[in-house]
Amino acid sequence: MRRRRDGFTIIEVLIAVALMAIALSGIAMTGIVSIQADTRGHLASAATSLAQAKLEELRNTKRDQPAWVEGSHQENHLDEYGQSVTGGEFTRHWSVDLDYNNKPDLARVIVDVTWDGGGGPVTFAALYW
Repeated sequence: MRRRRDGFTIIEVLIAVALMAIALSGIAMTGIVSIQADTRGHLASAATSLAQAKLEELRNTKRDQPAWVEGSHQENHLDEYGQSVTGGEFTRHWSVDLDYNNKPDLARVIVDVTWDGGGGPVTFAALYW
């Protein structure tokens, strides 16, 4: 009769290593997906702030200023604080529709913010009297 030695066979070790590799790759992928989601969330939050800031700026600007000219306007290469910088990843576009719905003194403004990498748009609209 043969006695079995204590310890593991090479097959058992290889199977254990393979199972550990599968489990660790799943954990690593969870971390990667979490970081990507955090980055997307940060960019969407910054885009939301940029859109709101433009609406606030227009609310506090007299209608005879260039930002209130009817039609489309655009600011390129913005950072998350709305400053125009080299390599800025945000683009802010807004359109002004004066005499909205044929109502004098009523204006509609739509602001879209996109970012590099195909993100967005984040869109806000407001009516101003």
